[in-house]
Amino acid sequence: MFTGLVQAIGRIEQVEPRERGLHLVVQASPIDSSHLRVGDSVAVSGCCLTATSVQGTRFQVDVSEETLARTANLDRCADVNLELSLALGDRIGGTFHRSASRASWWCALPDRWPLTWRSRGRLRSTESA
Repeated sequence: MFTGLVQAIGRIEQVEPRERGLHLVVQASPIDSSHLRVGDSVAVSGCCLTATSVQGTRFQVDVSEETLARTANLDRCADVNLELSLALGDRIGGTFHRSASRASWWCALPDRWPLTWRSRGRLRSTESA
């Protein structure tokens, strides 16, 4: 589980093609990678990836073709946002919001190709003033 709050800016240092995707080497400093273990989840620019190797301040991940098709900029050496997954007892930062109104909405499935969407809705308060 992730908070969505960026902990550090890292860098993809190596990109190696694999049979079904890519292998990446990511420089993770200044994140304390002493808490990162093989098999742990890391959000790399918002995409959840699994560490396959951890060495000092670097970790490695394999990225599938499907992930590459749906996620931008993991196919090149570049700066990336990093976040380690939450552990039980970690502080959850950010802001929690509660809205005084709720929305009701209707949405239809696509009715033709290329995708065309139809929807309609209205906002209405569900709490008395």
